[in-house]
Amino acid sequence: MTRRSHSGYIGSGLVIRGRLTGAGEMEIAGQFEGDIVLDEGRVDVLESGVVRGPLTASHVQVAGRLEGDVCAQQMTIGEAGRVRGDVSTVRFSLEDGGGLEGTIRMAVATTDQKRDGIKSDLGADEGLDEEVER
Repeated sequence: MTRRSHSGYIGSGLVIRGRLTGAGEMEIAGQFEGDIVLDEGRVDVLESGVVRGPLTASHVQVAGRLEGDVCAQQMTIGEAGRVRGDVSTVRFSLEDGGGLEGTIRMAVATTDQKRDGIKSDLGADEGLDEEVER
């Protein structure tokens, strides 16, 4: 496995409890219990990884286990991934074999947000009812 520059890594033998905030990328092969908030970042829960707690990031990829609510611009659950919690996202992908126990709330990015590269407000209801120009 090659780690990307400016990333953090929680190894398979580690258990960390607390709150993780900031920007950048995080790969989790061990266990993390607590809040993760990487608004402009990416979180990869690797096959041996376990996350317990809410997770907010721009991109989330789960090949291991995640127990908690997720708020992300893009989320992928891999073939071995398991998620238990509610998901709020703009883009969602579930590979064959992956599992989700919870609800998915799909937000709609407006045309202006897509053009400007601004993320939609996943917490606001008005974005869900807006029509997107095609």
